[in-house]
Amino acid sequence: MPLDAVRLAYTPSELRPSGATLRHALVSTVPLVHLRIVFPTGWRSDGPQPGISALTAGTLVEGAIGPDAPTGRTHGIERVTDLSAQVTPSATIFSATVLSHDLDETVEHLQKMIHIPGFRASAFQRAQATVVRQAARTQGASAEEAALFDLPAPPPTEIERSVSRLEPWHCRAFHKASYRSDGAVVVWVGDVTADRARALTDRLFAGWKPSKATSKEEPRPLGPPKGTAGAPSTDQRVKVSLLARGPSLEHEDWPALWVVAKALGSECSPLPWNTVPTAFRVCKTLPASQAEAWMSETRKRLDEMATQGLAPSVLETAKRGIVDAESLRLSDPEAIADTLARWDAPLIDGVGDRLRPMTDVQEAVSRHLRAEEVRAVVTAVVTAVE
Repeated sequence: MPLDAVRLAYTPSELRPSGATLRHALVSTVPLVHLRIVFPTGWRSDGPQPGISALTAGTLVEGAIGPDAPTGRTHGIERVTDLSAQVTPSATIFSATVLSHDLDETVEHLQKMIHIPGFRASAFQRAQATVVRQAARTQGASAEEAALFDLPAPPPTEIERSVSRLEPWHCRAFHKASYRSDGAVVVWVGDVTADRARALTDRLFAGWKPSKATSKEEPRPLGPPKGTAGAPSTDQRVKVSLLARGPSLEHEDWPALWVVAKALGSECSPLPWNTVPTAFRVCKTLPASQAEAWMSETRKRLDEMATQGLAPSVLETAKRGIVDAESLRLSDPEAIADTLARWDAPLIDGVGDRLRPMTDVQEAVSRHLRAEEVRAVVTAVVTAVE
């Protein structure tokens, strides 16, 4: 049976005068637009103030939609559904779902939110309380995410202490130093034409110019990822990942590595779910007592693939599974917007076409997945076994 290609009706990425990149896909089935605004600054930019990137993003959102937001109108930002911010190691992603006839007023408010924010004390305090609560529940960034970049995720106590000491002027200074239009990505998916998306993007960054030199983020000192020390209790189920640095997304090997992960029974995509170069990963949820054996067996299978490849039947089953999953996921315009905020459209368009000519994965595995270099990480304790 031939593979069905996954295709998006997208406009090729465009670099706008502000230095921001525009990505667009027209889906006019309902009068909604899914918007993503991505800035190239994340928790790796926190430096000596852990949590400031999340606190800055949270304060911007609270200032735009909180009870004391200065909307001054009955439309605009009040019509935005679920305006939110997500901070990854190297990006901050603002997301919103907007009625298409409210786009103009919404962009006016969002432009103020990201360009001339007030950082009012009330919005800051709400964001501060939220970040502290989240830090108490998590490690600030997953051990898996930290392992992808050889960076330690700051422990909750460090984030809680840091965020509790910060003041609005810290976020104002971080915003001024870190938020810039060059390197930013704006994604429009839904009932909006390409021409209108261009005009709205230019309005969103009106007055912004590319900086003469884009400063590079300094990575934190290298160290073992959090969550790897100590063996979890054997009466618990854990999420375990095997991780390896993969090729850049432009590299011809990434579809083969996707097939490898599928053939290994991975519960997650091996491709990046952030805005930085990809890393291969295989994920499983299983009892802690079985984790070590699973890691060993998976490494052994990688060695076998590097020397023998995959059996044709296994290869075709894995390809079909990928295409079916992508077809289902990309039938949702919101999922398309989320995807385009993290990948460029040509890298996911026609997944079936990219997988169809693949008859072997041996070379890709040999090149990128040396078993002795694949790192094992226990990313989370799921639940105790009764």
